[in-house]
Amino acid sequence: MKNISVNKKYYLKRNQKNKSVKQIIFNIYLLTNKEMKLKMLLNISISFLSGIIDGISIGSLIPFILVLLSPESIYSSIFIKKFIPFLLSFDTYEIILIFFVFLISVNILSAFLKIFLIKYTLKLSTEIGSYFAKFAFKNIISKDLLNFRSNEHSNYINILTAQLNNTVGFINNIQFIISGLIISFLIIISTLFINLEAALISLFSFTLAYIFIALFTKKRLSILSKRILSGSQNYYKVVKESLTLFRQINLMNLNSLYGDKIYSESFNYRKQSAQSVFISRYPKFLLDASAIIIISSISLYTFNKSPNPAQTLSLMSGIALAAQKLLPNLQLVYHSWSNLVSKKMMTFNVLDNIIGYYTSDEESDKREKLNGFSKLKLNSVYFSYSSSKNYALENINLEINKGEFIGIKGRSGEGKTTLMDLMIGFLSPSKGEVIFKNELDKYCNVSLKLNEWRNIIGYVPQEIELVNTTLAGNIAINEVLDPFKKEKIVKLLEIVNLQNIYSDESQIFNKKIGEYGINLSGGQRQRVGIARSLFNNPEIIFLDEATNGLDKKTESKVISNIRANFPFLSLITISHRDSLLKLCDKIYNLENKNLVELEK
Repeated sequence: MKNISVNKKYYLKRNQKNKSVKQIIFNIYLLTNKEMKLKMLLNISISFLSGIIDGISIGSLIPFILVLLSPESIYSSIFIKKFIPFLLSFDTYEIILIFFVFLISVNILSAFLKIFLIKYTLKLSTEIGSYFAKFAFKNIISKDLLNFRSNEHSNYINILTAQLNNTVGFINNIQFIISGLIISFLIIISTLFINLEAALISLFSFTLAYIFIALFTKKRLSILSKRILSGSQNYYKVVKESLTLFRQINLMNLNSLYGDKIYSESFNYRKQSAQSVFISRYPKFLLDASAIIIISSISLYTFNKSPNPAQTLSLMSGIALAAQKLLPNLQLVYHSWSNLVSKKMMTFNVLDNIIGYYTSDEESDKREKLNGFSKLKLNSVYFSYSSSKNYALENINLEINKGEFIGIKGRSGEGKTTLMDLMIGFLSPSKGEVIFKNELDKYCNVSLKLNEWRNIIGYVPQEIELVNTTLAGNIAINEVLDPFKKEKIVKLLEIVNLQNIYSDESQIFNKKIGEYGINLSGGQRQRVGIARSLFNNPEIIFLDEATNGLDKKTESKVISNIRANFPFLSLITISHRDSLLKLCDKIYNLENKNLVELEK
């Protein structure tokens, strides 16, 4: 369900095309549910705790080093006298041991917290990414036919696979940036108490270096983001095209040509991705070397000026530990930021689809019960595939009553399938209306009551899409088969004359039919499609050349069986075959963009 407020919906729609990283991050936050927002808050809290523990571990190193170098100094420490005076009751070795145990314990806790934080972050990103995948798919699948066809299927596949994977990475990086900044800030704060001058010089140098590198690479990363998106789409397109043209590629000996295409697009996509990875990682090595130089120089300078070398060494040990903890966090922040910028276009595409779902008026998954069906009418329907008035269909008027069998014929390209798509609701009329009457004698517009309408119709296209599962699984898609439904499937196979497809009836429920139904003939696939359309007890069925793979005798038997077993079922068929049209109650011819009833 779309549990999002009107204000949020308006905001998302207004900012849907904003491609800035900041807006994309905010849109992600708005689109997540309350539970996910709470988990994000917990992630931030864990980051704060981890930063505090890191600060404590840095602070605990200084007295430990100091007491090792100058044991007597512990008894003159103002800090110990003021905050932990009970230590003075122990001897020197016991104090060293206490500091040692504390230092080890704090660092172990720090390590475990960081491991937990990484695991928790990845798990939360996976959850959010999967949540987004669901709604990106819903938006794609609920598009009307024209919008759906306006984009290549390879792009939809790319959105739901590669681009969603990158979106999960994007969400990971958001959380890593937040945790890295929090921990870095707390480390810096703790270091300021050690030696203000040395801390400021060291930490300012590191932070400034990363800021400079970020500004230097930002434009390059933005360009790479667009190239990575384009490269990913082109790669998926050529892969899909290659697999679709399996027969042609082999028959025409185009293996090398398409192999070269795959190589070229793959190389281009991965080259851009590799450049992005390089930009995100190379600063680490420069900063590691710079850190050693800076800390060594400050240590030497402070050592030469200090009257207490032991204290200086312990303080610089704290600074060194702070740098050792800070640099990975700064690198994490930079690395995550660079990934954000390079992945932002893919994430934008995914969010664009999700926002499209949330801001649409129609809820594609809402199931409504239609109170019966008695009539379908097309009133002065016009349709154009473009905004111009060059109509593909003009002034179509048609009335179909409950239980009628209607045949539609016409030359190829006249618009028969377009007419059927209008009746089903895959397309909306440019002018006029497609309406249906329910048992309460109330007319409803198909476009306005689309889910209610589709809940009572069946549709059988010429090419039947089957999946590599059992025959029963292809008829009762996603249904749990109880004994009653199994019995129903056996009955439907009798109706479509497929009862003898297997020698053993159990194979209907446990034998796979192969990818795309490769183990079935064309006529058998069509009859499986018809059985599928009847499974949910529709009140009206649309057959688009759905029996052209059958011989006339089988076709006649299947239609007769349907009419005998479903006497109140309305059938609308598109066909060129006179043998099928003779079985219809009414026949219409589509010519010159209009529909004319023929005498039987």
